[in-house]
Amino acid sequence: MNEATSNEMIERLKEHVDLHQVCYEVWPEVLMVAGERVKVGFNLELFGTHSDGESRLSPGCRKCVRTYEDLQQIAEWIMPDEERLLVTRSSRSTGDCMKRRSENTVPRSS
Repeated sequence: MNEATSNEMIERLKEHVDLHQVCYEVWPEVLMVAGERVKVGFNLELFGTHSDGESRLSPGCRKCVRTYEDLQQIAEWIMPDEERLLVTRSSRSTGDCMKRRSENTVPRSS
């Protein structure tokens, strides 16, 4: 992505933030490694509302879908480009399940 395209993307994301009154929460991702708590990443929660500021909480609402799509673009932009491993707790076993980030996320759109 060239600098002009990157700047255009950032401006579009800023518009999404303003339009949907986006706010966020960041939570550390911590694992126990050899009896020690180790920070291995973070969880990011994005929140937004309809562009008119009114939320109806109606599944399938066109405005909700648009808000979700715009929040998704912000989330994809935040994700690092390099490949990383995700460690998730499997509900079927007591072991950890390792997966590559690229297998579990949608690539950034240009």
